Amino acid sequence: MKLQELMKLRNQNNVKISLQQYTVDFQYNKILKDIRKKGETNIVLEVPTSRIKDVLAEAQKAGMLTEYHNYLITSLDFHTLDLSPFQHSRSNISAFRIVSPDSQYYGREARSWTFGRKENSLKKRNAFDKTALLVDAVNLYARALHAVSTVQAISARSVSCDNTAVWPYGSDLIDAIKKTKNEGDRQGTEVGSRLHFVGEWDPKRSLVFSRNYSRDYSEAKDNLQNITLRVTSIESKPYTMIKKRRLLISDRNYGKKHENGTWVGMIGAVINREVDLAIADLTITLEREEVVDFTMPFMNLGISILLRNPLKVAQKLFSF
Repeated sequence: MKLQELMKLRNQNNVKISLQQYTVDFQYNKILKDIRKKGETNIVLEVPTSRIKDVLAEAQKAGMLTEYHNYLITSLDFHTLDLSPFQHSRSNISAFRIVSPDSQYYGREARSWTFGRKENSLKKRNAFDKTALLVDAVNLYARALHAVSTVQAISARSVSCDNTAVWPYGSDLIDAIKKTKNEGDRQGTEVGSRLHFVGEWDPKRSLVFSRNYSRDYSEAKDNLQNITLRVTSIESKPYTMIKKRRLLISDRNYGKKHENGTWVGMIGAVINREVDLAIADLTITLEREEVVDFTMPFMNLGISILLRNPLKVAQKLFSF
C-alpha cells in the first residue's frame, strides 16, 4: 500500500482521513458526490495514470474543481497527461516528477532499446518516469556485472529452485551493486546537495518557504480576475450599513457551534461554502479561529481595565 505513511497520520493530532478503495468497477461520480456531501476538500488521488483524467473529469462535473479543492496526485507519470480540459479550473492540483521531460540522457539511453523504431522512442512517449527508472536499473545492473567479471570469470549455468545451492556470484554481484554509483540525470553538487531550494527547516520557525512575493502576488491577482465573490454580513450600524441588500444572513447569527460540531450563522455560511467572505463586527474567539481565518482587526472598541488581585496580608491585632 503506497499510502501507508499517510494512513499513520490518523492517530496523530486528530487528523481525519477517509479512505475509498479503487476497484475495476470504480464509480467515480458516486464516490465524488459522497466526498462533496461530507465537505471534504483535500484529496489524495492514488489511481492508475490512465484513470486520472477520468476522475478529474467527473470531479469537474460534480463541481469539485473549485478554488476550495486541493488534489495531490501520487502518479509519477502525471506530467505526461494532456490536462488542457482542466486548464480553467481554479483548484490546486499538485504532483511529483523525478525526471525532466527534456532530459537528453534518458532520451539517448532509451533510443537504443527501440530497435530502430523511432515511433516507440522514450522522448516521443513523454519520458515516463517508470521507464526512466528502468533505464537506471538496467544500467546499474550491467555496470555491477561488468565490475564482477573483471575480477573473476562468470559462467552462466542453470540453478535449481529445489535445492539450497545458490549462484556462486550472487553475493559478489550484490556487493558490486551497492558500491556502483549511478547518477543518471541527477542535478546537484558532488556531495548530493540540491541546486534549487523551495524552503528550509528552522527549529524555531519550523518550515520556512523561500517564496517570491512578487510572483505570488501576480498569480493571486490573475486568479481573481473575472471572479465574482459572494459576501455575507449582518447589518449593524454604524459598522455595516448596506444600500443594496445581498446575502444578509437569514438567522441574524454571527456564528454558533452546535454540539454535533456543525456551525450556523455567518461562520456556518463560510464553512459550507455558501459565501466567500463574511464582513461584520465579529468577535474573534478560539473556537471560531479553529474553523475559519480572520483578518487582523482594524479597530478596537471599548475600555479595558486591568486590575491586579490584592495580595493577602497577615491580620494584625489592631487592623481595621
